[in-house]
Amino acid sequence: MLLQISFLAIFVPALAEQKRSLDVISSLDADCLCPIYTALSKYTFASGPAGGIYNHSISVTSFFAEESYIETTTNFGAICNRTVEVASMYASARARCDGSSPAATISFWQELCDVDLASIEPNGSGSYDSTPILDPDINTTTSTGTIKSPVLLSESYYKRAYKTCVIHEKALGQDIRFGWGLMGYWGAILGLGMVQKILSFWTVRRTMDPRRDTEANAVPGPIEHKQIPSPLSSTIHALRTHIVVPASFTPKLPHHQRLLYGHCIPKRLDLIIAFGFWLLCVLLACVNYDGDTSTRTSTMPQRNWHYSSDRTGILAYACLPFLWLFSGRNNIFLWVTNFDIQSFSTFHRHIAWACTLLAIVHSIGYSIILADYEDAYHEAWSHKPWYMGVIAVIGMSVLLVHSITWLRRKWYEVFLISHIVLAIVIIYALFQHTRPDGPQWNPYLWTVVAIWTFDRILRVLRLFNKSRISLPSSTVTYAPDSDLMTIDIEAPSHLTPKPGQHYFLSQPLSVHCLENHPFALGAYAQASCRLPKEKSMVRFYVRPYNGWTKSLRDRCIQANSTIHPLLLLEGPYGHMAPLHTFDTVLLIAGGTGIAATLPYILNYAARLKRQTTKTTRVHLIWTARQKSMFSTVFTEELSHVLECEGLKVSFFCTGSAPVSPIGSDKEVDVGSGTRRAGADIHFYVGRPDIRGAVETEAGKAHDCSTRLAVVCSGPGMMADECRLAVYEAMRRPCQGIRYFEEAFTW
Repeated sequence: MLLQISFLAIFVPALAEQKRSLDVISSLDADCLCPIYTALSKYTFASGPAGGIYNHSISVTSFFAEESYIETTTNFGAICNRTVEVASMYASARARCDGSSPAATISFWQELCDVDLASIEPNGSGSYDSTPILDPDINTTTSTGTIKSPVLLSESYYKRAYKTCVIHEKALGQDIRFGWGLMGYWGAILGLGMVQKILSFWTVRRTMDPRRDTEANAVPGPIEHKQIPSPLSSTIHALRTHIVVPASFTPKLPHHQRLLYGHCIPKRLDLIIAFGFWLLCVLLACVNYDGDTSTRTSTMPQRNWHYSSDRTGILAYACLPFLWLFSGRNNIFLWVTNFDIQSFSTFHRHIAWACTLLAIVHSIGYSIILADYEDAYHEAWSHKPWYMGVIAVIGMSVLLVHSITWLRRKWYEVFLISHIVLAIVIIYALFQHTRPDGPQWNPYLWTVVAIWTFDRILRVLRLFNKSRISLPSSTVTYAPDSDLMTIDIEAPSHLTPKPGQHYFLSQPLSVHCLENHPFALGAYAQASCRLPKEKSMVRFYVRPYNGWTKSLRDRCIQANSTIHPLLLLEGPYGHMAPLHTFDTVLLIAGGTGIAATLPYILNYAARLKRQTTKTTRVHLIWTARQKSMFSTVFTEELSHVLECEGLKVSFFCTGSAPVSPIGSDKEVDVGSGTRRAGADIHFYVGRPDIRGAVETEAGKAHDCSTRLAVVCSGPGMMADECRLAVYEAMRRPCQGIRYFEEAFTW
């Protein structure tokens, strides 16, 4: 019964907006009519003329049956065909409702059903003393049989049912506020992220010379150069040490980039934020339900299922805007907060799980109500809003299965395409699911559409960011000795390549035309620079695996190492770390991770000439399987950066060899072609001692009261080891150390 009450209470106002020809309904007191309608519609009434009433029913069946899960609960056309029921409802509305309610007037029923109710108008006493009283608590639907004359709903039952309607409306308003609370949580998290971004800019401006480099540090509005008080500085360092930098379960379990039993482990800060979200979801879904049973017209289990289903459905809708917000590449909050794409991906996954579980509870609740209390479960499947809701829940569940880390990494393209297709299906299904409620829930869904449209428009603008007259030229070269592809693409004239950027590459005229892959910017060259290029170029270093990169490698082998395919460049994305504000920079790269660290060396060399950097020493530790990778990357056009003052390079050729401490006597010569006069380059066999290197540099920074930046870009084990080493150095404490990580995870 409560299900019927809720349908009518939220649907009648929507009907008024959709069918404006029935203007009298627009001012309908739904709380007045819903207890009368839901109580009397359960009974069987005679359909012929009764008491002088005649029937010229207008057909409004299609209005209601189309917009309701259960035709029998909202089919006013069927009511109009049972004139005794119309008379009973009118008499009850006349006797029980407030006199100002449209439902208590003859004109309302005449407009709705075209009936003559004058014969049951009360005489001078204004009462219905002679009308039989019907009490659903006493008169069951089976005991009454077919009601052949008008009846009056009992006053005691009406009052309790009326309170039920009012309480439901209050509960609905509370549920909406709880939904806003859930969205407010993420709003607060993003607000804190923006504050952190401002503090980061403040730190950059504070540590730079007054003749600061406006190219890298210009921000809107003046920022004063004030020293951060020591207590504040200590507090920020403690937060970074114990909350921001470490992996979730450091030091006992330092996994972050590495998978743990097939699952990603977020950073500690991201885990705390996700845990807070889950805690809020559980609290908002479980608390503050009305426990007063004295005013109820339904059983306790039915009421619990109904209200919990309403609550979880609204909370699930409240998750939708942020679910889409944290999934897009072109996200305003990626630009104005210090969160990276990995953090947003973590938030996206947790919101997706919570949203899907809330939707499942919502659907289970209403399924139980329809099956056990309304006996209308099978009939519900013939109504579009019902089965569209089921389609949405199934689609969300399938997406969760597809998003399992192992499946996502193994078949990323399948995951991506299914994600897009199912997301569109889900949003369409949700529009249809809540159509009976009118536009009440559409703002949640239109917000999703707006976020998705904004992201797609910017993707297209970033993709076609060059004149249509000439397409960008590209060159792909494969070096078999190092198993490395070098991709050079002509850059748009307005593009300003910087360290920390990544781009999405796609090949439209191929079987992989729907694929686009992210790659870190490995190097860049402009016509005004020393690199001998006629036009500005951007370079990417790619290790070929399966799919598209493998097909490029195979084509290069067939063409004797070099091809010129049509490649589209989408970007740039990512943030530039302010390494130029640190005295010492330690770059740690593994394999193709050199692509994310090499641009910082190029930037250091350029800033050194302009004297716009505080950095005096840069140490690159690079590990790779093949010795030839060094010469593949540091070709003649890039080798000049190795001669920069203050730059030291330690290259480790890995394999099964043991760890080689930096500075050991295991240095080897890999060929005179890779050495340059004046360059501080050292070659080793084996793996580097990452923790020892970080400890050494952190000790020097602590002793000299200088600032140290540690940047890592490499395999998961290397990244986790480096993060743990920085965490331990910060605990000693070394307040001048900062950690930056360049990583792509799916």
